[in-house]
Amino acid sequence: MGPTFLRYGSARQLVLGVEVVLADGRVLDLLRVLHKDNTGYDLKQLFIGAEGTLGVITAAALKLFPKPVNRETAFCCRARCQCGSGIVCACFKMRLAA
Repeated sequence: MGPTFLRYGSARQLVLGVEVVLADGRVLDLLRVLHKDNTGYDLKQLFIGAEGTLGVITAAALKLFPKPVNRETAFCCRARCQCGSGIVCACFKMRLAA
């Protein structure tokens, strides 16, 4: 679990709907972009988790986010690892004070 997962969520959460071609050639349209649906089994999640064994996903509706305006990276190093959390707290305080 990295920072991208914490900010945006898992890939399963970002898929709003799918269109699937089943093994017999039928097309199953699950491209509803409704976030909450309690009408039965969540077939969309079933096909995502099956990774192509139940059917081939031919279309997907995805939840997208705007590109961040800017990006900042910080690198901190210490001779000893005793107080790593103290460094992080100090960096946040400096950032908030600026």
